[in-house]
Parts: sequence; structure tokens; C-alpha cells
Amino acid sequence: MFKTLINLLMLALKVFLAKSIFDVTFQWIFYTIEVREHIWGKFGNSFGFVILDFVLHFWFYFLVCIIAYLILFNFKRIKFWFLYILGCIMIIIVCLEYQNYEFPLKNYYFPSRQVFNYSLIQEIIVYISTLTVMFYLLKRNILKKK
Repeated sequence: MFKTLINLLMLALKVFLAKSIFDVTFQWIFYTIEVREHIWGKFGNSFGFVILDFVLHFWFYFLVCIIAYLILFNFKRIKFWFLYILGCIMIIIVCLEYQNYEFPLKNYYFPSRQVFNYSLIQEIIVYISTLTVMFYLLKRNILKKK
């Protein structure tokens, strides 16, 4: 049991690092003008934000990895693809809620105009890619050993 928890902790760390890499990469690609957490050339700001994100949110990655492991280990009839699709739907709903359901255009305050909501697309891509990495590593490293 202790070894499984250590493996899940390492899995959560790998998933967090993958999410951080995806997030930094997509913010450098999509946002050239707008001020975001990760700005090309200001690597100290990016590193500080990743450390702050680790301190505040790593427990959530560990919790999600534990829940996914318990569901897949205890309920043998649930398939990976079903849980993956359910996770993707939940990610899209949470991202839409966070962006106030402003898709495909985002409203800014008067007198600004509407623009395409790149941040929603970026968040959905980052979190679904992270979910894919989590399920791949969970299946390959932890559940294969059982």
C-alpha cells in the first residue's frame, strides 16, 4: 500500500510537470501581446509561477490520481476510454464555467470589442493533454504492476 502511494505521488508529480510544460508552451504560442503568467524572456516569472502553482495545487493532482487509481483498480468493468471521455467532458464544463460560457467570442468591457476566446482553447488543450498523460502513465506504470 505504501509503495502504491509513493508511485501515485510520483505519478502526480509527473502529471504536474507535464501540465506546467504544456501551460508554458501554449502561453508562449498563443499570447504574444497579452500579459500572462508566462512571458517569453522572463523565465524568472515563469519559474516563480510554477513554484506557486505547485504549492497551491499539487494536492489536487495527487487527489485526482488517487481517485482514478481507485476507480480503475476496484471496478474492473470500467474501461479507460469511458473514464477518459468522462474526464474530458468534466474538463470542458469546468473550463466553460471558469470562462463564463463565453465561447467562441469573449466579451470585454465597453467600448472594447469581442475577440476569439483563445484562453478557453488553451486551457482545454492543456488540461485534456494532462489527462491523457495521467491515464497513460497510470495504465503503464501502476496498473501493469498489479
